Amino acid sequence: MTAVETHRRVPVAPGRLPAVGHAWQLWRHTLEFLDSLRAHGGVVRIDIGTAPVYVVTDPELTRRMLTSESRFFATGGRMGENLAMIFGEGVGTVNGEQHRRQRRILQPLFNRGYLAARTEALSAAVRQRVAGWQDGIPFEAAAEMDRLMVSAFLATLFGPTLSAPREEEFYRLLRTLMAGVMRRTVAPGWVNAAMVPANREFDRALARLRQIVQALVQDGRSRPDAAGGVFQAMLAARDPDSGDALTDRQIVDEAITMLGTTGEAPGTALAWALHELSRDPDLQRRVQQEVDTVCGGRTPTAADLAALVRARCVLTEAMRHHGPGYLFTRWTTAPVDLGGYPIPGGADVAYSQYIVHHDPALYPDPQRFDPDRWLPGAPAVPRSAYLPFGLGGRQCLGEHFSWLAMLLTVAEIAARWDLHPHRSRPVRPVASTTVRPRHLTLTPHARRTP
Repeated sequence: MTAVETHRRVPVAPGRLPAVGHAWQLWRHTLEFLDSLRAHGGVVRIDIGTAPVYVVTDPELTRRMLTSESRFFATGGRMGENLAMIFGEGVGTVNGEQHRRQRRILQPLFNRGYLAARTEALSAAVRQRVAGWQDGIPFEAAAEMDRLMVSAFLATLFGPTLSAPREEEFYRLLRTLMAGVMRRTVAPGWVNAAMVPANREFDRALARLRQIVQALVQDGRSRPDAAGGVFQAMLAARDPDSGDALTDRQIVDEAITMLGTTGEAPGTALAWALHELSRDPDLQRRVQQEVDTVCGGRTPTAADLAALVRARCVLTEAMRHHGPGYLFTRWTTAPVDLGGYPIPGGADVAYSQYIVHHDPALYPDPQRFDPDRWLPGAPAVPRSAYLPFGLGGRQCLGEHFSWLAMLLTVAEIAARWDLHPHRSRPVRPVASTTVRPRHLTLTPHARRTP
């Protein structure tokens, strides 16, 4: 039974073109196009080719879709169907009782306390990567942070035994696959069908990724003492009701889901945070002073993170202002009135963190990067108005891992390096799998601490 409210007509976004609908605007001017939809209504229809997608732009309706009325909005839609090709039946793509069961099994492995007690491999991976930078030698920040996050998660999941070439292969495969997901999501079907070389590359990458992870799972079963703590816990995890364990296929699906969701998104957020620190020497100095005070010159640990208030504010604002997620889809399980907007059953419905996070009614001067918004004592932002990890029963299981990894990385970098922009070339946001910074090259210089 749906909530019935005063009916409103669902407006169609302007600029629809024959055969492609709004796909060109969504592909070429993604962020500007999404931000423009708010002016047309709380729910706005766009067309990808001839297929309608209902975009929820109102923050309160977004909250209701993800929480109180989530039973009408199942995981799926254009993006969900494409992600399922990669993630299989991982917790991020299944629905109903299957989702609840898998989440019950995995939830204890990703709570704050469990991860905080098992950060040795993660910290070592971050420290090794950051310590390997060379004084005065620039690096491309988005790719470097992606690689760092993939390395940190692989070490946490499978143990610190993977070779550097294997980690690099994981990074390249994931980039190919996630880029393919976004292409398939925002382009009409006939365009995707015509892109034969890209589709073949996607299929090869997917087969190779699943082959590698399957081999790691089998190796972990045969040598459990050598596996990472999270993987050991996955082997031992049981359904609290039935006592059933995860099969090899389920572990492969969950591992790939975790890799896909805890690699590029936090890596992109870190790249944007480093960009903001590098171009604001005063802000960078305050973060460095905070790290020096809290850590006292020793390696940052999980126990230090609660005291890194300024660093957390920078990361929080980076995820608000720059993304990294910008478009997610659901499909309606029945006809539903969402805030009075009638949406048919079986429809693609999309919501956008970018739209919510740039709503001027929630965030004054939303295009300004301002980490002070999040300082203790600043005006409170409604919990539902900040959703980099989603809301409700499908909120990202990797949230605590992502925060832990990002804060440890910022602290490790702040303790060792001063960052400077390498070029004066403007850094532009580009909506790919995430909202990535284009032309972001940074030069590290070793800190000269007293």
